[in-house]
Amino acid sequence: MMSETPGWEPDIAEELTEGPEAPERPRMGALARIVQVFVSPVEVFRDIARKPTWVAILLLTMVVSAGTQFVVMPHLDMETTIRQSLEKRGSEVTEEQLDTMLANADRMAWLGPVSSLVIVPVAMVVLAAIYLLGLKLAGSDIDFLHSFSATLHAYWPASVAKAAILVALVSRVGKVPAQEMERLIRSNLAAFLGPDSPAWQVKLATSFDVFNLWTFALLVVGLAIVGRIPRARAAVVTGLLWGTWIAGKVAFAALLG
Repeated sequence: MMSETPGWEPDIAEELTEGPEAPERPRMGALARIVQVFVSPVEVFRDIARKPTWVAILLLTMVVSAGTQFVVMPHLDMETTIRQSLEKRGSEVTEEQLDTMLANADRMAWLGPVSSLVIVPVAMVVLAAIYLLGLKLAGSDIDFLHSFSATLHAYWPASVAKAAILVALVSRVGKVPAQEMERLIRSNLAAFLGPDSPAWQVKLATSFDVFNLWTFALLVVGLAIVGRIPRARAAVVTGLLWGTWIAGKVAFAALLG
């Protein structure tokens, strides 16, 4: 007799791999998956396992990233940002030099939204390749397009929600130094650190974030389904990769002081 599983945790690995009853054709279009992944992620990842989609969600991810940058950049307090950065490094500049830095920053402000159109797809490709390698080592026969599609859909809900909240908050508070931007949304432990906390502590604290946990959970579910491996194994793979990333950025921040 088959073992029962909770409604939120179906045994889809068996359903997708056993017998002629498994459906071969996807049930959702690309746009439907983009919406449904917020409320029915298991069904979306099951559909991705049948056929991956990536073009529409990648384009929307790029648009959301660039749009967020476009809205946020005018609200950055560049003078305070530069002053705090120089003070932390123990550097001193004249008012004329500071004015030059501010003028250069204003001229380069457009780079944020534009660069995100390049950085986002490159970052997602790299992430999908890393998860692909991890899944292969865990015994999965997943290919790159399935890994890419699962990665994009796992990161999508939290990134959209966080962008919407950030835009709403920035529009209300006015000018914000870049150093305070990571703490503006009080969804991670960095929001409870003092302003003089070391950079490595801030980096570590920002890693423990509600939105990161949401993404992590979706990655575990999605990679298990699409990679056709047990969920516990997917959790180990994802946890090891995330742990390595967190340790690396904390160490880098500590080296920079």
